[in-house]
Amino acid sequence: MDFETVARAFAELEETSSRKAMTETLLRLLQHTSVELLPPVVLLLQGKIAPNYEGIELNMGAQLAARAIADAAAAPVPMVEERLQKLGDLGLVARDLLETQRASEAGGGTSSSPRLRVDDVFAALIEIAEATGRGSVQWKVDLLADLLRRATALEATFIVRTVTGNLRLGVGDATLLEALALAFGGGPEARPVLERAYNLTSDLPGVAVRVASGGIAAAAAVEITLGKPVRPMLAERLDSPEEILDAMGGHCAAEYKYDGERFQAHLGPGLAAIFSRRQENITHQFPDLVEALRVAIPRPAIVEGEAVALDPVSGALRPFQDLLRRKRKSVDADILAQYPVVAFLFDLLYLDGEDRTEDPNEVRREALEALVRPGEQVQLATRRVVTAVAELKRFFDEAIAEGSEGLICKQIGPGTGYRAGKRGYQWVKYKRDIHGQLTDSLDLVIVAAFYGRGRRAGTYGSFLLAVYNVESDTFETLTRCGAGLTDADLARLPERLRPSLLDHRHPRVSALIEPDVWFAPSQVFEVIGQELSLSPRHTCAFGVLEPERGLSLRFPRFTGRIRSDKAPEDATSTAEVIEMYRQQFAHR
Repeated sequence: MDFETVARAFAELEETSSRKAMTETLLRLLQHTSVELLPPVVLLLQGKIAPNYEGIELNMGAQLAARAIADAAAAPVPMVEERLQKLGDLGLVARDLLETQRASEAGGGTSSSPRLRVDDVFAALIEIAEATGRGSVQWKVDLLADLLRRATALEATFIVRTVTGNLRLGVGDATLLEALALAFGGGPEARPVLERAYNLTSDLPGVAVRVASGGIAAAAAVEITLGKPVRPMLAERLDSPEEILDAMGGHCAAEYKYDGERFQAHLGPGLAAIFSRRQENITHQFPDLVEALRVAIPRPAIVEGEAVALDPVSGALRPFQDLLRRKRKSVDADILAQYPVVAFLFDLLYLDGEDRTEDPNEVRREALEALVRPGEQVQLATRRVVTAVAELKRFFDEAIAEGSEGLICKQIGPGTGYRAGKRGYQWVKYKRDIHGQLTDSLDLVIVAAFYGRGRRAGTYGSFLLAVYNVESDTFETLTRCGAGLTDADLARLPERLRPSLLDHRHPRVSALIEPDVWFAPSQVFEVIGQELSLSPRHTCAFGVLEPERGLSLRFPRFTGRIRSDKAPEDATSTAEVIEMYRQQFAHR
């Protein structure tokens, strides 16, 4: 399969603002792809060369890519840098310089080399990613330059964007699963089966191969596997203990909600890995915790927990921000000593080769308690089964007093299995009330920006923020936010958002407002606000509560926390916002 076929599909995806057109383009591409090439094609559609959990990243900076472009196009590096300042996109720079070079040569404007194949490109990208040691920097440049010399100008555009992490197709997991269901599963009714397989393994290329080669039956047979993270079950929100107990049938298991980083640990023969809620391998950030988990969990298992920073002197729980010190490729002994962590385990998904996700919540907890040998660095999340409002309130107060954010309340009894990758009312967050504000923060996705005025002239002054609609796989606008952004935030955000910059609205973004700049959904802001109100300007739940009106967040303020641990699809959902809006009136 020629890589040009993929590049043309990429160009179509980039230019469309219609989700339907995006799905149709994906469908044509997938149907044209052999089973053997599905893994690289599926990965390349998402700008990756491996699933998140494998930890293989290209990480080729703009400077190295510029050197490769200069080499391939026989142009000086300063010319590449000058074009980059003008175009703002190294992919377009590569396209223009290669077109110019080839137009000046005999034979016209296309490369005389044999056509690039998909497997050629993918193999070269893997080699670039895995090049290490002495001379590896120049080797990466040479590999990319050779690839660009063999590529058409269109192919070069997307190769450069891929290696620099700037591919802006915005093809989400849900959209890809829908296209796979249509291409190989017989229709949209196959999507839930594919979603389950993906939620249990986080392996989209593997799911694609399964359904393409063996149909729905093969996809339905997918099982949990050590080393492949299960996508996390997520909690909904309710505002009061009365509502929580009522929703859960009069009793629930309440657990401390710790202010840390949720993780999933996979432990088995020759394996000890820690994955983030985004399914990224973060084992290197917690070498001390890995060893503690090996001791605490003596059998093959997959457990979930929260890693929380500790004060090294007092032993008190510290906020999430302290964990950011560990977010680097190499965590040395000084960092480990200054920012110790403790793991609070709360769920068991797999044990001794058996999937435990279908077991009721209390059965999984009992098995977890029987399995774990608690120690200084590995403990069980504090938990209590409650049957009365007063009891739940007291436990909540205890959680706050001990440094937690609040409680996670969980249904117990039949039908309370672990719903991988799903959000629902089997788990409910109960957090402290902030006077005059909503009872909880929201995690909102940046989809657009507005230029600033006055002191903020010359940069972005505010951002259009959106929630995620799980049903439609789209991002719906909820508010425009500028408050809470510091000068430092405004200085660094343009560079952080540059890879997501678009010249049109992204096909998965639903918006009625016309901003100055559009972005592909990528960055998640934590935001607080005063209240939710109906609005004709925002598309969150548009037409659901009232005709021609959506929901809007009033008086939003950025908390200063960019949720790098969350993918755009992990943002606050439309359904959550609808429930929060209804709860406002329940308490008035």
